Amino acid sequence: MAVFDKVTLEVQERMEEISLILMRHENKDFCLAKVHPNSWRLLSYSNNHKEYRFILVPSPAFERLIIQREYPKIVDRFPEYFGTGNDWNIIRAIKEYDKNHLLRKYSDREFFDYIRGETMAYVFKIEDDETISNRILRLDLCRNINSGNVFQGEFSMYLSTLLLKVIILFRAIIKNSL
Repeated sequence: MAVFDKVTLEVQERMEEISLILMRHENKDFCLAKVHPNSWRLLSYSNNHKEYRFILVPSPAFERLIIQREYPKIVDRFPEYFGTGNDWNIIRAIKEYDKNHLLRKYSDREFFDYIRGETMAYVFKIEDDETISNRILRLDLCRNINSGNVFQGEFSMYLSTLLLKVIILFRAIIKNSL
């Protein structure tokens, strides 16, 4: 993990810059601008005898739901909320499951806004000279869902396919880096 010593400050600065820009753009009064480096993941991928390295910086909610694979546990614990065609039931199940990690009690709408805006991860590519690429990927669990959308029962499918999409995105980043 020596690579963190050289790039930690740069990653933290870039994450804070991006978060503040998004906060202003989305007209929010808060944003997740820092994640402790102990939560980061150093990932590597080899292609044609060349190694590509990335740092994945997950939000606490992304860490629990996606990386630690909590979402299958949510389905097991609250099966009555799934398969109904109503994504609000899924939001309620996640909120109920996650309530011990929350700072306060949230309405369904507030919790939806929280997971829509803060259940994400940044992916930073580490260049050969130990700097961070200007191309930064932000993975969002619910970015395209907004308050005007009518849920169509797709949220649970999205959860189950997100990790596959992450792998595909990593491959695209690497292909475009060649």
